[in-house]
Amino acid sequence: MKELKVMVEALSAYKLIVEEAPDMMCVLSAEREEKILYANSAFARLLGLVPASLLGRRLGEMVHAEDLKEVLAAFTTTLLSTDTVAKTTCRLKSCSVEGKRDRGGTMEEKYVKVGLGLRKGTQGLLAIIRPEG
Repeated sequence: MKELKVMVEALSAYKLIVEEAPDMMCVLSAEREEKILYANSAFARLLGLVPASLLGRRLGEMVHAEDLKEVLAAFTTTLLSTDTVAKTTCRLKSCSVEGKRDRGGTMEEKYVKVGLGLRKGTQGLLAIIRPEG
């Protein structure tokens, strides 16, 4: 029982660190659909959304059409490798301030340029997103 308590405390500390980190992070499914399994608050804020509204959505639907091919190539490279960290830049759609998506708003054609790093983990692909410029 003591081991379980230590594991729960460690998991709680890890979740707090990830959730409060200034870096934007999400976990993507290790399948071709690149579905978001987890998104921290910083990533959701960048897009003008709440984390729960990102779950199950494809990362590709938020990427500018001109950047999608390169992002999918980085995703595939990461899936097929064991130690590779794939890096690329892309533009992600963000929601307008007037109509937050989780409250019925729509995604406008406003984009934020970001650096995207992908690494394979045990639960899927970890994406670290950093605003550029």
